[in-house]
Amino acid sequence: MVDTSDPSETPPTCSGLFAGTSELERSEYETGALPPRIFLFQRNLERACRTHADLLEQIRVTLYHEVGHMLGFDERGVAELGLE
Repeated sequence: MVDTSDPSETPPTCSGLFAGTSELERSEYETGALPPRIFLFQRNLERACRTHADLLEQIRVTLYHEVGHMLGFDERGVAELGLE
């Protein structure tokens, strides 16, 4: 798990991160839990792309990938959706 309190500790290959309980795991009785969050790592995304169009596409794929995790898909599930 990435420690999001210190952005300098983000692995250079990490484009995004879902933090929270997925929709499949969430209970209607949960109280006091933080809402689910998706983090996109700007510098890592910018380093991975050469053009503005590439950056926009990578942001789209990364965001959809993390939304897949939020909905309950694991890495294999989001890969099967073409969101690697």
